[in-house]
Amino acid sequence: MKNKILSVCVVGAGSVAVNHIKAYKRNAHVKLVAVAAREEEKLKRFCRYFKVNKYYTDYRKMLAAEKPEAVSVCTPPHTHAQISIDALKAGCHVLCEKPIANTLSEADRMIAVSKETNRLLLISFPLRFMKEYMQVKEVIKSGILGQVKIIWFRRGRGLPSQEWYLDKSKSGGVMCELAIHGIDLIRWLSDSPVISVTAEAIDGVYNLGKEDNAWIIVKFKNGAMGVVGSSYSYPFFEADFGVCGDKKALRLFRGKTLIEDLKKRHTLLSTFIRYCMESFILPYRIIMEKPFEREVEHFINCTQGKCNSLLSAENARTNLDIILKALDSVNNGKRIYLNEIGN
Repeated sequence: MKNKILSVCVVGAGSVAVNHIKAYKRNAHVKLVAVAAREEEKLKRFCRYFKVNKYYTDYRKMLAAEKPEAVSVCTPPHTHAQISIDALKAGCHVLCEKPIANTLSEADRMIAVSKETNRLLLISFPLRFMKEYMQVKEVIKSGILGQVKIIWFRRGRGLPSQEWYLDKSKSGGVMCELAIHGIDLIRWLSDSPVISVTAEAIDGVYNLGKEDNAWIIVKFKNGAMGVVGSSYSYPFFEADFGVCGDKKALRLFRGKTLIEDLKKRHTLLSTFIRYCMESFILPYRIIMEKPFEREVEHFINCTQGKCNSLLSAENARTNLDIILKALDSVNNGKRIYLNEIGN
């Protein structure tokens, strides 16, 4: 039996929309029919470049005219709720960019409409679809590391050029835009509920009011600790990731998973030389990675009932809840305990 061809529209014409469109156009089971965005001249250039024949400056008109079966929402966070709800009510399955929304009440409305319309609402977290982290997930599940004690994820990048990133009412700040990726990743890898959140933040060069650089510490129910660092002041686009178990430790280094036995004695010099040799030989695989293609394929498979979603809206709501509680911790200087935030 042949796979059904899914008709898809995209809302948004920014850098994230580029990732979605490329992934859809490379998938043989998708027909990308139209793109909607507010700025017409930019939209024309965008569609001409990606060879999309139809465009709309009003996404509602696009939904009514094209009647797509699925929609990607690739717009600023403060617009996610309304666009997603409109698309769900139009009968579309929705893949929405993170965060799910800027408030929990908006997220709850989106989830409720998804259930009422019997349409899927998935929230994009592409790190789950990077081969390196998929491999780490399998290593942790295998028990090689022993009982996991700490997982950390640090990521820096310069502030994106779009003006809405400077407006926290639209972007949610560095925690909602950057740290939330790390929160989702370590929750997925730990496979344990978060029971407490502590956070510190400081302003940097962009005057975002304590949300230019942030560090979040979470405690998991299984006793492990998670640490997420995010910065707009650190302009080197890179990530640092590691896991320590009670038997072995793991590090990702230029696309390779390195595992060390904690009880085996190493000299610092021999370890340094070995890592330098591996970094010289191994190219950066991030350039070759295609997590969005795997994520889009997962979305399509979910719409056809072929698999259970790794990107549920309920999961995304939990990520947002943790981020908002981290912001509370920054503001009141206290650790915030949770009854239990589920996986």
